[in-house]
Amino acid sequence: AAKLPLAFYVPQFEDVKKGASYNPFLRDRLITALAMTCRGEFSFIIAAFALGEGMFTAQMYAAIVWAVLLSCISSPFMLLNLIKYFNKKQLDYLASTNPIKLGGKNKGVTPLFLHVKVKAPAFGGMQEQFRQIVNELGLEVVER
Repeated sequence: AAKLPLAFYVPQFEDVKKGASYNPFLRDRLITALAMTCRGEFSFIIAAFALGEGMFTAQMYAAIVWAVLLSCISSPFMLLNLIKYFNKKQLDYLASTNPIKLGGKNKGVTPLFLHVKVKAPAFGGMQEQFRQIVNELGLEVVER
C-alpha cells in the first residue's frame, strides 16, 4: 500500500477530453501503482529483520508474511485484468469516436490518420513539446 502513492508521479503523455469514457492518464496511474504492489520480496527481508530485532511477535510476523505473500500472488492477476479492462475501454472509445462510422455528423469529411516517426537526439521534455505542438495545430494523438 505504501507504493500506491507513486502513481501521483506518473507524467501525463496524452490529453484527456472532458467527458470521455477512456482516460489514458488514469490508466497509466492505476497500472503503475498496481505494478509496484506486485514487488513484495523486500518486505519479507524487512519483516524478518524486525522479527530478529524483537520489534514484533512471531504471530505479527506470520500475519505480515501472509499479507505480503497474498499481495505478491494476487497483484499480477489484478494487474492483468486491469490492463484488459483499459484495453477494452480504449477500443470502445475508438469505436465510438470513429468518424467514418459516425457518417452524418461529419458531412462527408473523412479523417486522415498519420504515423509520425521522429528521429532526433533524445532530451528531457521532448515528448511533452511534441504533444504541445500537435495540440497547437489542432491535431489529436491517438494511441494504438
